Amino acid sequence: MPSEEERVKASYAAQGWKLENRLPEDLAAPGQVRLAFRKESAPSASPGSPLALLEILARQVQQSLPMFDLQTLGQMAPSRYAEALKSLRDAGYIAIGGEAPEQMVRLTDSGAAVVRIAQPA
Repeated sequence: MPSEEERVKASYAAQGWKLENRLPEDLAAPGQVRLAFRKESAPSASPGSPLALLEILARQVQQSLPMFDLQTLGQMAPSRYAEALKSLRDAGYIAIGGEAPEQMVRLTDSGAAVVRIAQPA
């Protein structure tokens, strides 16, 4: 069974936070550990790029999003977004399914591989 500290770390990690450091015990209440977290950095790709769209999809539990939600998160103008979707779909990195306006954009295995390769070491 995980300790309370492990449960807290896992909970924060699931929300995109990273453990920054453990504060000295004398700064915490007796018997407690104080942890400092920071928000994970933004995607490694520049906002508004096709790679950023792949990274956004990769962070989703289902690795998919409604088309308009992905556009909002990708911070792209409609014409640039349409261009990016077309290039990603043509390359086999995403699949688009469903009927407008509820179309879903899903990351393919090839797209997930691209995201893994593009992550900084």
